[in-house]
Amino acid sequence: MTKILLAGSALIASLSAYSAPIDSVQLAPTEPNQIQAIFKKQADSLNQVLKFHSGKLRFTDQSIRMKVPDGYYFIEPDQARYILENIWGNIPDEEVLGMIVRSDFAPSNINSDYSFVISYAPIGYVSTETDKEFNHLDLLNDIRDQLQKANEKRLELGFNSLQVENWVMVPYFDEYKKALYWATELKVNGSNESLVNYNLRLLGKNGVLKINAVGTMDQLPAIKKVLPFFLSQSEFLEGFRYSDHAEQSSSNNNWKLSELISGKQQKSTLFDIPKPIAAGSLLMIGTFFFIRRFSNSKRKPVKATA
Repeated sequence: MTKILLAGSALIASLSAYSAPIDSVQLAPTEPNQIQAIFKKQADSLNQVLKFHSGKLRFTDQSIRMKVPDGYYFIEPDQARYILENIWGNIPDEEVLGMIVRSDFAPSNINSDYSFVISYAPIGYVSTETDKEFNHLDLLNDIRDQLQKANEKRLELGFNSLQVENWVMVPYFDEYKKALYWATELKVNGSNESLVNYNLRLLGKNGVLKINAVGTMDQLPAIKKVLPFFLSQSEFLEGFRYSDHAEQSSSNNNWKLSELISGKQQKSTLFDIPKPIAAGSLLMIGTFFFIRRFSNSKRKPVKATA
């Protein structure tokens, strides 16, 4: 399968503190080999200091605990944000709790593969009383509208624009797990290859745990294989679960399930602020094809404690 290179000076401008001053780097989009070489030089330094964790995780501030699947490692928040923002060129996001990556992960390699970004949106209680049946066509159009607005910013930053093609999996709400999940197929302008954007949301008393994966369509089976583990091994602590919500504290401003999917609340749009809940959480896509590949190197993870 042909892998795509999304070359451009905007990516180089967003590289890490290890890089040379921006004005000292002069690259044209027609020089992908030179771009790859410079990128690898900067990211190799990060490879040497990454800390990997396995086992049980506990996010105290968000009252969440999880477990890392076998064959995967967890990267702690500061380093995960460094990869996402400085290396991969995403918009800064303070809600990121970390990343779960395959055990042979190396950010300096440049063939595409998938990883999971873990984050938490403190948006309060999400109402599920009247919003469990979705109008799939309307929701898809809402996502397209939101993405069109985002494309204006993407083009300013030098990233290719995106198009939402269709549902890979229509939105579904699991009443028992209080989990919402859906997946869309995306096209990158200038490419014939499709991406899948898979989204999982676990509802809590005061906010939403977000698990996002972006990969090529042929990686969808591997992504779906891991998601049941996340559903069974991720939970809010007692007192912060969805069932702990007091009805009297409900408000007309509560988010609805359909709004989590579209990224647009009734009287506002989350594209006014740079948070990845918007437009189906299209996190990581901007540089997905340019910077990701997994090596065969073996890591010695640090055990995380509950």
